[in-house]
Amino acid sequence: MFVYEPALLMIGSEWYVILQAFVSALIGTTCLAASLAGYFVGPATRVQRVMLFAAALLLIKPDWITDLIWLALLAHCGRDAARRPQCAGRAARLSRGAQTR
Repeated sequence: MFVYEPALLMIGSEWYVILQAFVSALIGTTCLAASLAGYFVGPATRVQRVMLFAAALLLIKPDWITDLIWLALLAHCGRDAARRPQCAGRAARLSRGAQTR
């Protein structure tokens, strides 16, 4: 990743360029790990895993255009994960547990 974005070395760049490169690299590594492990917010479907892997590849070279694309992919994965029945059931169990206390 240092080859594609020298700002990750924190040498000779403005602070906002370094911050953008760092955040992109951090989220890209998380997306890669989630796609390989098969777990995002809950168990990831095959489509979500492919989208997470694509987002990770887009984050190798931090740029504003690729950042917008991976943000859309990640938002779509998060929305799909929140709509899955496992997540809804877990949220209901958690809210019932909070009410009994």
